[in-house]
Amino acid sequence: MTKPFSIKEARDIVQDLFEPNMAIFWTDLVVTCTLAYSSFFTIISAPNFSLLQIAAFIIAIFTFYRATAMIHEVVHLSRRKFGKFRFVWNVVWGIPWMAPSFLYEVHRAHHNKNMYGTDEDPEYLPLGAGPSYQIILYLAQSFFIMPYLVLRLVFWTPISYLHPKLRAWTLRRFSAAVIDNAYVRPEMKGDEWKDLYYQEWGACLYGLTIFTLTLLGIVPLKAIIAGYLISVAAWFTNNIRTLVAHGYTNTGDKMTYEEQMLDSINVPGNIFTELWAPMGLRYHALHHFFPAIPYHSLPEAHRRLMKQLPEDSIYRKTNRSSVLSAIVQLFKGTSTPKAS
Repeated sequence: MTKPFSIKEARDIVQDLFEPNMAIFWTDLVVTCTLAYSSFFTIISAPNFSLLQIAAFIIAIFTFYRATAMIHEVVHLSRRKFGKFRFVWNVVWGIPWMAPSFLYEVHRAHHNKNMYGTDEDPEYLPLGAGPSYQIILYLAQSFFIMPYLVLRLVFWTPISYLHPKLRAWTLRRFSAAVIDNAYVRPEMKGDEWKDLYYQEWGACLYGLTIFTLTLLGIVPLKAIIAGYLISVAAWFTNNIRTLVAHGYTNTGDKMTYEEQMLDSINVPGNIFTELWAPMGLRYHALHHFFPAIPYHSLPEAHRRLMKQLPEDSIYRKTNRSSVLSAIVQLFKGTSTPKAS
């Protein structure tokens, strides 16, 4: 029988890895955004279908994805320590690319042990327990995410203020980045209100400006098409990554902590894995054990746990050899191992 997992034992092993290194965060933000914007403008200026344009498009996909994935760290780490980074990330990336952090604040409910895998979890659907076509439909959403975000942030924002009931509905049902479209966002508190107001109107005014400049011919239509195609590729990559983050076999019942651990997945892989699972997202099971460990410390935390935890530790059951093996298990409905 597998020895019960000791969270204290694991925490003792990684206890010095919880402090974020802001130099790494700032460097990552500057380098990633510089590469992303440089590749984007190269796509616009290069001849269509030239090798330069194709190379820039490939670079853009992964740098756009990485820059957007930083939202995961933004919503997890302390507002007190992370306030400046949160603000700058939203200004240089989140707002211009229709992904302000207020949309993702509900992510913390996904880490609530009493909500995980239930109807109160905004990022869980029983995809591994249902028909395979649901997985295909989930991937197909990649083509509609950017139009959806533009509709919500640019055009719907002013409309939502026309009536209090419409505004209330917007906040509950149209203001969160979720997997479960039936999710109802709880009432916001404290700084969430202020964040939403400024980020929402920032994205609205930015989007309306781009829309107007495009109509006037100042922003070329090629830029809009390129932005959409990059976003589709980046969101599709993220949706693949999301599919291998969990087993998705729970059908709504409250899960034990052990069941939640076994339903979460690591794909340690190698340096190339960081392309499709950036910002430490390839260590998703580890992230669920210790959400406060910053992304740059997750590889070291995983190395220590694999070396120091017992051979029969339940933690080892969370590892998959590749994204392909995890996807195959999801389609088979066997992606969540059973405790022995």
